[in-house]
Amino acid sequence: MKLFKIRNIFEVPTMLNIIGIAVAVAAFYVIMSVVDFDLTYNHGITDTDQVYNLAISQDGGQPGTIISRPIGEEIGEKLPQVESFGCLNPWVDWSLYSQRNGEYNQLDIRTGKISKGLINTFGLKIVEGDTSRFNNPDKIIINRQKAESYGIHVGDMLKYDLNINDELEVVAIYDIAPNTELKPFGGLRCIGLENINDRGWSVTTYYYKVGGTLDEQVVKNTAVEVFKKLYGISDEDENLNEVLNYFQQKIKISLTPLSEIHFAPQMDGFHDPANPKIVYTLLILAIVIIVIAYINYVNFFFARVPQRIKSINTMKIFGSSRTNLIMILVGESLFLTMLSIALAFVLVHALAPKIVGGAIDMDIVYSNYKILIISIIIPIITSIAVSIYPAMHITNISPALALKGYVTETHDSKLRYIMIGFQITASTMLIIASLFIHQNTEYVVNNDLGFNSQNLLGVEISKRITQKPEEVRSILLQNPDITDITWSKGSFVARLRHNIGFTNPDNPEMILNTDVYFVADNFLNFMEIPIVEGRDFITSDKQGEKGVYIVNETFKNLYNYSLENKIINSTGNGYCDIVGICKDFKFKPLLYEISPFVFFVTRDTTYYSDFQHLYIRIAKNANVSKTMKYIKKSLAEIDPDFEYMNHEIKTFQRETLDENYSAETNLTRMITLFAIIAILISVMGIFGIVYFETQRRRKEIGIRRVNGATISEILLLFNRKFFILTSICSAIAIPTALILVQKYFSGFAYHYPINAWIFAIGIIITIAITILVVTLASVRAAHENPINTLKND
Repeated sequence: MKLFKIRNIFEVPTMLNIIGIAVAVAAFYVIMSVVDFDLTYNHGITDTDQVYNLAISQDGGQPGTIISRPIGEEIGEKLPQVESFGCLNPWVDWSLYSQRNGEYNQLDIRTGKISKGLINTFGLKIVEGDTSRFNNPDKIIINRQKAESYGIHVGDMLKYDLNINDELEVVAIYDIAPNTELKPFGGLRCIGLENINDRGWSVTTYYYKVGGTLDEQVVKNTAVEVFKKLYGISDEDENLNEVLNYFQQKIKISLTPLSEIHFAPQMDGFHDPANPKIVYTLLILAIVIIVIAYINYVNFFFARVPQRIKSINTMKIFGSSRTNLIMILVGESLFLTMLSIALAFVLVHALAPKIVGGAIDMDIVYSNYKILIISIIIPIITSIAVSIYPAMHITNISPALALKGYVTETHDSKLRYIMIGFQITASTMLIIASLFIHQNTEYVVNNDLGFNSQNLLGVEISKRITQKPEEVRSILLQNPDITDITWSKGSFVARLRHNIGFTNPDNPEMILNTDVYFVADNFLNFMEIPIVEGRDFITSDKQGEKGVYIVNETFKNLYNYSLENKIINSTGNGYCDIVGICKDFKFKPLLYEISPFVFFVTRDTTYYSDFQHLYIRIAKNANVSKTMKYIKKSLAEIDPDFEYMNHEIKTFQRETLDENYSAETNLTRMITLFAIIAILISVMGIFGIVYFETQRRRKEIGIRRVNGATISEILLLFNRKFFILTSICSAIAIPTALILVQKYFSGFAYHYPINAWIFAIGIIITIAITILVVTLASVRAAHENPINTLKND
């Protein structure tokens, strides 16, 4: 007699078991690939623990990694332990174009600028060509993956703007691990001597490779000497001590290892931050899903005890040893797990890209062989471990009782209810957490930012279009659905933008760190940002020699500024007037508090004032899709090359969401998806234990029915126990979920309020699902004819 037959696979409990484990393994593999990507970020850089990112903070503010070149270069030259160093300007982001058959095609390659020293500092592996000529701004190196995708080779000439004749020569193809600081860039152009002597404009991030251990005091002393030199302060100056005291008290220099910077979201400036709370939450979630699935295995095993007990004990009577039977049952578990693993990787390849492709880069999943091996080994070991106890249980039942079909209440029932309680608690926590995260995502996208973001479209445009502002205004305003337009340098709401260290003419040693945003003279009026002191920009401001500023209230209050003060101009050779102070508004994602910010209007076109971001206000009842098509067609009439640039016109809400909240949106999708998976697996577990209960209590149900119990009373009998269990689990889940939500919200300066009604909804959903599953699992037993259940007695 065979204990396990192939047709057993198609029984409902076995199929549910296979599917549950397969879904859990697939989810584990996907989640762990994402977690491993973050935990090993920057580890692909040679000697990553010895490569440091420079940051400067003032007055206890956020450390900023955007450093002006003179400061970064001097520290690299003077810090004794530096072996090599280099800088990165991440804000180039030109579109690249390659010529094929006489036509230029846009390449999906984001570019940045680096100094030659960064190649050695990051240990870039050159796979084609060399970097000996990587000394001028017309040279570029391309990432191997992008080069292979577009057929780019050393010696090819690329364009970064179709409106100008300048071209970039590809001098090398490089390779680097995908999860590093250079991940966003497919191409790196030589920065050359750009801004090499400019103290005011902070546009670069500096990295240093050092030998040995860094001494904080040495770093600080070096920084002091650098600042003294750059600001012309000698040891004989009368105010030397005052300046040094200011520096010691107000300025903090820090060097963060690349191995740690990924988990330093508090650092402002360029890097790809990850929230460690989120990463470790996903890690725990992956483990919980596997645990829930194998809790189901144990429950399903017991659910099938009444069906299998006779065959097992018949084999014992015919001479099979208990050890042999246990081995057979463990082998069956291993066989089912192998089927589940095979199904899991079918699910990953067939369904995962469609379900989570927008939230997860599937390439990092498919390429992670380490996690693939782990995802195979863990289920195998777990299946053996969790099958031993139930196998020992079922083979320990007396043959005399088993052959009569009588399965007793055993001491392990409490353990099974504890396990199912764990599933319900975990599912309730995930439901509550996903509801809060979803509400918070809605909150940050639709939050009042302090300006009018309604009926607003945005698009990146070409330089040729920026040179014809009146023509653009004329042709766009011919459409009655378009009410106004304005221009700016880059997106209005952005985590990263140009940060400048201004000097105060009345207090030269004082540095004013602030974000600067170049705009058209009608920008504040267009965005409906109130002026609280002074005036708005006027048309004549852009005709002035030096330009003018409007600062926000935070700038005014932090630096004790007024309309009588001045700020250095863009070229650093004079000072400009502050003509107005505007009301504070949120110009960064809601993860950040409001900080100093200035608007700048100037006629100078040499410093980032090519307004290649166009904002269009449309009528309230405008046909958005039709208006977008009109805008694209109109801009293509002004610059025919615009059609090839593939610059998408977006609503302001979507632009803000895509550029600033992609991580939060992806997290919402992931948590929601895996919460559903955990709930489905838990539902299978509840179904299994109820199925077991109905099999064990068939005769009791029959007796109750004979004595007049109704079907509703039988269903209530089973639901009452699980209602109590779910209530207890919910009471445990609420404080745990509250802690998790508070930790998640702690990363936001502004977030959705923690409301009791979401906890209530989470509990109601859990109870409703539990009651539904228990009812479906027990309804057949409740309807069974009592004669069939009692005839054996």
